[in-house]
Amino acid sequence: MALFLFVHAHSPLHPGTGQSLGAVDQAVARDKATGYPYLPGSSLKGALRAKAAGNPDIKLVFGPDTSEAEKSSGSAVFGDANLLFLPVRTTKGLFAYVTTEYMLRRFKRDADLERFTPRPGSGPIGNFVSDGKNVAFDDLATVEKKDEALLGQVLQLMPKELEAEVRPRAVCIAEDTFRLLLEQGLDLVTRVRIDAETHTADGGGLWLEENLPAETILVSLVGELRDKPKVETVVRKAAEGVTYLGGHVTVGRGRTQLHVGGAR
Repeated sequence: MALFLFVHAHSPLHPGTGQSLGAVDQAVARDKATGYPYLPGSSLKGALRAKAAGNPDIKLVFGPDTSEAEKSSGSAVFGDANLLFLPVRTTKGLFAYVTTEYMLRRFKRDADLERFTPRPGSGPIGNFVSDGKNVAFDDLATVEKKDEALLGQVLQLMPKELEAEVRPRAVCIAEDTFRLLLEQGLDLVTRVRIDAETHTADGGGLWLEENLPAETILVSLVGELRDKPKVETVVRKAAEGVTYLGGHVTVGRGRTQLHVGGAR
């Protein structure tokens, strides 16, 4: 059985591609088909490898150093971390963890294939941010909630401590409405260009950086080619504490907490 790594952003997160998107100089990575943001699996692997430094099984799990990469591969397989919940400001309860049927089914498909067993449910869904069947976002009219049964199944597949935080604010809405919220919901930060030699503003103007907002939740599937017990032990240990992911971490981006679900 594989592991799931739930990435909970505690500060804005920049899973960048180094490419521009329209007026945005540094856009977040997006899935080609859906346009939904994701965090590349290579970013997760690199961050966890750095945190596992000194572990005697580091090469077995993550593979040898780059200079010896041709000799063997690591045992762990890190999938991209796909968007699962986007925080959106609401008129009641401050903000909601918003998702769609597609994102829920994408996650549940992997969970079913891995025979991941859900836990019993625990409490009402979305009661902090909605009254009955609807939820009101600051920039939109009242929106009808969708597929609460599927949402409940996915919440039961999340680690207990993360589910307890998300469940009271979780809502599933229509894809078209979510796309509108996504366009408005990413953080755009204006920054000043700095001269590489003088380390001062070089007069070259401003540039725009796009980030996933704090409280965003993504999920990655971590599989194993071999040595399952050692993969699980090393990944669980490396996931403890704070993990910095994505770009621009030295200016406060990418501070995350990883929650491990799955095997064991």
